[in-house]
Amino acid sequence: MLQRRACSSLIPSNLLAPWSLNADAYQPVEKPNMKTTHVVVSSEAGITAASASRLASSIKNMRSVVILKYGEQMACARNILSVLSLCAAVGTTLEVRTFGEDEALAAQTVEQVLGGGDTNVSPR
Repeated sequence: MLQRRACSSLIPSNLLAPWSLNADAYQPVEKPNMKTTHVVVSSEAGITAASASRLASSIKNMRSVVILKYGEQMACARNILSVLSLCAAVGTTLEVRTFGEDEALAAQTVEQVLGGGDTNVSPR
């Protein structure tokens, strides 16, 4: 079930609990039992709009929450602009935090898309 929020975006109800609404942007909220892995950005251009879009579309049907962290900045991996705001260049190590039913697959997908694996990742 989808629920409308003040920012006029739609959020799946199963993802409402780990997120809090801050102005017009969603801010990731860390949970104590999140799986943490690391990925090194391998693209010469760093994270681009194309790679952020590929990541978002690759995990859109997954039930896990996926958070990317670089320094003090956190980004929701489903949000292209949020991922781009990390400004991660080639060689940057990102912390990937996942929580949910398919967290291992979600972490693997992030590794494949940003870490230089198969760029045609499909969660199916």
